[in-house]
Parts: sequence; structure tokens; C-alpha cells
Amino acid sequence: MAVAAHHNSSSSSGRRLPDGDDTVHESGTAVLTANPAIDISIALRACNLKAIPEVLKRIRALGEAPSVDEKTRLSMLCTAKELVRALETPRETMIKHCPAQVCSRLYAD
Repeated sequence: MAVAAHHNSSSSSGRRLPDGDDTVHESGTAVLTANPAIDISIALRACNLKAIPEVLKRIRALGEAPSVDEKTRLSMLCTAKELVRALETPRETMIKHCPAQVCSRLYAD
């Protein structure tokens, strides 16, 4: 993206402005160049799709235990949370940290 801005100093064609981001043309007009847009699509993709098959195997193995004692239950819970973290997007992770989420949990208990 380029934006034209008037530059009053006399300058030669193609001269760089002091900040290095703009070029002054013979007409005295500076062409400002903006940095390319940041790709925000990463915020909308699952955090770790590659980990999901392995996490599911571990959940299945824990679920096949002959009995579910406290240690197994906590392992299942921890592994299930790992699955959620792998599946959710960074945006969803951040939304969970909003005060509204914390307050809704306080009132639910």
C-alpha cells in the first residue's frame, strides 16, 4: 500500500527519507509504504492438531483401566484438558482468560 504525502524539501528522484520507509520523488511528494498486513489466520487455527491422535490414544488407554481410582481420574482429566488445548484456537484460549469467564465460574460454583 502506498500513500502520497507532500514533502516540502527539494530532493532528487528516489531519495530516501530519514526514517527509511518513504521515498521522495522529484515532485516533492513522498510515497509512504506501509508494512504488510499481519496474517491473523493463526488465531483461528487449532493450536496443535498433530498432537490429537496421540492424546486420544492416551485417553482411550486410561478409559480401558479395570477401575477408575482417583489417580486414574485425575490422569484422565489432565489428558482431556490437553486435548482441549490442542483443539482450541489461540483466540479461544484467550477468551477463556477473560474476566467474564472467571466470573461465570465463580457464580456457577
